[in-house]
Amino acid sequence: MVTSERYVTILKQFVATQQVLDNRPRTEWFMQDGARPHRTEQVFRFLDEYFGNRVIALEYPKFTGAGMDWPPYSPDLTPCDYFLWGTLKDIVYSKHPATLDELESAICVACESISVETLRNVMANFILRLRHLSCANGKHFEYIVM
Repeated sequence: MVTSERYVTILKQFVATQQVLDNRPRTEWFMQDGARPHRTEQVFRFLDEYFGNRVIALEYPKFTGAGMDWPPYSPDLTPCDYFLWGTLKDIVYSKHPATLDELESAICVACESISVETLRNVMANFILRLRHLSCANGKHFEYIVM
């Protein structure tokens, strides 16, 4: 189960990795969903310390006075949202894992089963989604089937 403490640990690992890989000014934005463990004081303090006003998250502006609130009914733009999670879930649970070890193994096998060609197609679709978003001036475009 993901708790606020575990989530902050994950965030710290992510940020540490980014700092090692990137030798550039911090200009990226951080976006997270509204899961309850993501909306705690501990998480918001960490995000504020590293990202400041470059955060899009449910209730974040209420806590910090900065950043952007998670937009209601926001479209699933990222490949993880519109492709990866559903695909992995379908593959993993088709095997009916009964233990945590079986689940972990099934997740690894599922990740390795996604072909490079599939990932290329997903990224091409991601670019297309971003173009539609830009043409729609940031408004919804779900009427366009992708």
